[in-house]
Amino acid sequence: MENVSFSVIIPVYNLEKMLPESLESCMLQDYPEAEFICVNDGSTDGSLEVLKRYAAMDPRIKVIDNPKGNVCTARNAGLDAARGDWIVFLDGDDRLMEGALKTLNERIGQKPGARIIIYNSTLLGRDSEEEKWYAKTLRFPEASYGAFTPKVLFEEPGSLPFIWRQAYSAKLLKGAPGKPSRFDPELPFGEDVLFIMSVFPGASGFEFITDCLYAYRLNREGGWMDSVQSDAEEVVRRHFIILEKVCRLWQEKGWIELYGAALLKWCMKFVALKIKALPGKKRKAWAQRFFEDIAAGFGLDKYRKSLDAAGAAMWSLLKAFRML
Repeated sequence: MENVSFSVIIPVYNLEKMLPESLESCMLQDYPEAEFICVNDGSTDGSLEVLKRYAAMDPRIKVIDNPKGNVCTARNAGLDAARGDWIVFLDGDDRLMEGALKTLNERIGQKPGARIIIYNSTLLGRDSEEEKWYAKTLRFPEASYGAFTPKVLFEEPGSLPFIWRQAYSAKLLKGAPGKPSRFDPELPFGEDVLFIMSVFPGASGFEFITDCLYAYRLNREGGWMDSVQSDAEEVVRRHFIILEKVCRLWQEKGWIELYGAALLKWCMKFVALKIKALPGKKRKAWAQRFFEDIAAGFGLDKYRKSLDAAGAAMWSLLKAFRML
C-alpha cells in the first residue's frame, strides 16, 4: 500500500478479551488508504497473538511489539511509524464507528484549511452518575476556528481531555525539524491533556464536527483512575503533576504571556473540586500549594484581576480553603 491517508494508532496492553471488537471495527472501515498501527506494550496475556491473527486477515493492520513502557511510549512508537497524512488515535478497548474514516475524509475535503478535526463520540457501557458528564463532553455542536484562541481549548467541550476524538494533520505533528509532537513518557496518566495543551496553541484550522465517529468504553478495568479513585489525595497529587507540566510548557513557549488569564482559570477549574473533596488540613495544604507552586510559581497570579466572574469565584473558593 503506497498511499496512506490515515494512520490509526492503537496502544495495546492486556486487552485480549476486548481487542477483537476494536480490530473488527477497523477491518470494517470501507477505506483502503488507511493503516492501523497496533503497538503491543509488553502485554502478558494473549493480546499479541490476537493482533497477529487479525493482521494476517487484513494487510492494513500493522503490529509493533514493544517492551513494556506505558501508553505514551506506545503512542510515540505509533507516531514514529505512521505514514498517513492524518493521525487518528484509537484505544484498544474502544471502536471506530462504521464509516468513520470515510466520513473524516469527506470532511477534510470540505474543510481544506483544517489541521485538527474534533468529532462527536458515543459510549460503550453505562454509568448513571458519570453518564451526564460524558454526554455533555462527547457531544457538541459544529464550530470552526481559523486561528487559535483560548476559547478553542477552554470553552469548546470537544477539546479537552480526550485525544481519541481528534484527528491531526501529520504535518502539524511533525512540527519543526527534530521537534515533532510526542507524548511525555514520564506522564502515563493525563497524557492526553498535556499533548492537547502542547499542540493546540501553536496550531490553526480547528473544525468541530457533529458526526459521531468513535465509541468509548466507559467502564474500564485497570486504568490509573481505577487504582487511585479511593485515595482522594493521590488524585489531587496526580492532577498537580499535570498542572505543573502544562504550566512549565506554556511558560517555555511564551503562551502564558498571551493567554495567562485563561490558563489560570483552567488550572483552578482542573483542581478546585478535587481539593474540596479532601479533609480540612489536607485541603488547606493543597490550596496553599496551588497558590505558591502554580499561581505564583508560574506568574499566573498577576492575571487574577483579568479573570471573569466564574474565574474570580474559583479564586475566592481556593483562597477560602487556604484559610481553614
